[in-house]
Amino acid sequence: MKYRALGVSMSVLCGVVTVACGDEIHPTKQPTPLIFDTHLPLAYESVRACRSPGEHSGLNAFSVWVSKDGVSEFTALWQTTPAIQRLPDGVVVVKEVYLGSVCDSGQIERWVAMKKEKGFDPEHADWHWQEVKANGQITSEGATPACIGCHQGGDAASCIGFGEQNGRDYTCTVPDAKPAL
Repeated sequence: MKYRALGVSMSVLCGVVTVACGDEIHPTKQPTPLIFDTHLPLAYESVRACRSPGEHSGLNAFSVWVSKDGVSEFTALWQTTPAIQRLPDGVVVVKEVYLGSVCDSGQIERWVAMKKEKGFDPEHADWHWQEVKANGQITSEGATPACIGCHQGGDAASCIGFGEQNGRDYTCTVPDAKPAL
C-alpha cells in the first residue's frame, strides 16, 4: 500500500513538473486566434448587403464586411480603373454566411475571412485566410490553396472578372455603393 501511494505521489509530482515545464517536454498547441472580430457591426462596415445565393454559400444568403479602417481603400480598389493596387496591411474582409436564404444575424452558419498581414504570404499579396463556423471552430486556416485559387480570378471556377488577375488584390466582392473619393 505504501508503494502504491508513493507511485501515485510520484505520478502527481511528474504531472506537475510536466505542466510547469510543458514547453520543453510536451509543447501545448495554443488555439489559433481568429483574424477578425465576430461582432461585425462593431469593427466593420457593410460593403455588400444581403445576397443569395452566392459563392461560399451555395444557396445560402451572405453579406460582406470590411474593417472600418480599410473601407475607402476597398472602394478605391473597385473603381472602374482601380485607384490602388493593394489594400493596406491590417485590412480585413469578412463574408458572413447564413443558414438560409435570408440574412439573419441570429442564423449565422460561418464566416470566411481574409486579413492582409505584411510578410504572411508575399507570393499571394500577404493574405491570411480563415473559415470559421458560428461556434468559433476554425475549419480552414492560412495561405489556403483553395482560397488563393478562386480569388486569383479568371476561369470558370473562380471569381471571373475580379480577383488578382484583374487588379482587385484577390478580392471578389463589388461594393454595393461606391462613395465619391
